[in-house]
Amino acid sequence: MVRAGINRASNAGDDILMQDMGFGVSQRLEQERLKLSRERQLGKAIEQMRQVRTARVLLALPKQSVFVRHNQEASASVFLTLATGAALRQQEVDSVVDMVASAVPGMKPSRITVTDQHGRLLSSGSQDAASMARRKEQELERNQEQALREKIEFGSYSNSWSRELYRSS
Repeated sequence: MVRAGINRASNAGDDILMQDMGFGVSQRLEQERLKLSRERQLGKAIEQMRQVRTARVLLALPKQSVFVRHNQEASASVFLTLATGAALRQQEVDSVVDMVASAVPGMKPSRITVTDQHGRLLSSGSQDAASMARRKEQELERNQEQALREKIEFGSYSNSWSRELYRSS
């Protein structure tokens, strides 16, 4: 397919947008190109995190009006595919949110949603205090489960090692 010049289908629409269309390109098309470029750069930056295999950033940048009360706020959705067995700590999720918010002028961190490949909501701008407390509780549970797994794995390793040592003596 590559020899035939056929790219992956998921980027086909993006590639059409990025093609040089010559003189007289509309301002709207230029804005879409800039938005797409920003989305791609943010995705690549987020992918630099060790636990993240792929990242897709979708920005919703409404057209600004001269009337302040008619202006809508920008928002973003971040979709992460994590490496096998990896989990993001809350600090890392917050850093993804801050990275996106700082890259888009006027974007508030409360307007960014982060989701993983399992459909788990890692961060949402619409979370209230109860949701945030539940999220922290889930993180504590994950940490305790991980500590127990490590104890079990280490315990079974040390038991098998001590059995081998006992057998050899």
